[in-house]
Amino acid sequence: MTPKDPAISVVIVSHNSGHILGECLGRLPGGVEVIVVDNASSDDSVRVAGNYPIRLLTLPENVGYGCACNRGAEAASGDCILFMNPDVRFEYGSIARLAEAAEHYPGAAAFAPRLLKPDGSIVFQDSSILCPPPHNKSKPKHRPAGDCCVESMSGAAMFCRREAFVGLGGFDERIFLYYEDDDLCRRLRKAGWSLVYVHGALGRHEHGKSTRSKKGGTYFRSFHWAVSKAYVTRKHGITFRPPVQWLKCVIRGGLAALRFNSERRERYFGLSAGYWTVMTASKHDRAPHTGAANKVQERHPVRQ
Repeated sequence: MTPKDPAISVVIVSHNSGHILGECLGRLPGGVEVIVVDNASSDDSVRVAGNYPIRLLTLPENVGYGCACNRGAEAASGDCILFMNPDVRFEYGSIARLAEAAEHYPGAAAFAPRLLKPDGSIVFQDSSILCPPPHNKSKPKHRPAGDCCVESMSGAAMFCRREAFVGLGGFDERIFLYYEDDDLCRRLRKAGWSLVYVHGALGRHEHGKSTRSKKGGTYFRSFHWAVSKAYVTRKHGITFRPPVQWLKCVIRGGLAALRFNSERRERYFGLSAGYWTVMTASKHDRAPHTGAANKVQERHPVRQ
């Protein structure tokens, strides 16, 4: 494989990820095409990315994770595309094992590595509100000891067959943040593709470290989590009642404020604001969608 004609492309979305992006890029193997899509970072993410032999696409505003992934996929040359967060570190040979799995399981469209938390526990996502029962409610109690089919997987590290990903139009760009991976998995399954967990592909995930924390971050994430959840459940015909959730969050946020618990207060008020936005939005505008998705600038072309 050469950087100009790879079998594998890696797409990394950065947003104020300069503190962790360099370590991520430094751990990637040679011979793969690496594309960093910067979602209008205000830190040194662009400078850090420019120190590595990658392609850098810069967006004039934060268009959301899934939309930025789509822009990276459009620029990618590989037959398979690995979407990964900047806070994921792959062990040596693991990306190659994902590629081997793609050859071994031709009926599968997406592959999930075995991700470990900082404490060594396994991140195994086989449940989602968008999955059929019993995978739609509780997290799995057992962790697999080998490769297996799954109902859903985390977008923190998702190895996708380009044919399948592009064929379904990529991630839903009406989803700004959260549930874009759940939505894609459901659409892939509905289209007849399988999803496979690859036990031999190992990565470490510093969950929540992709973007540097800042004031109001909990409110921002909670707001978009609520909006996205309401959108995807409605999209797929799953019963979900935003008014009920809004009332619960208002009450819990108020109780947190009385107890001077600022973190929980910010979380529940962010959730309630998201549900309120959904409840008061027009019928055709119930998920955030930005207009800068196609205004992409490419900087720091591939270095030889």
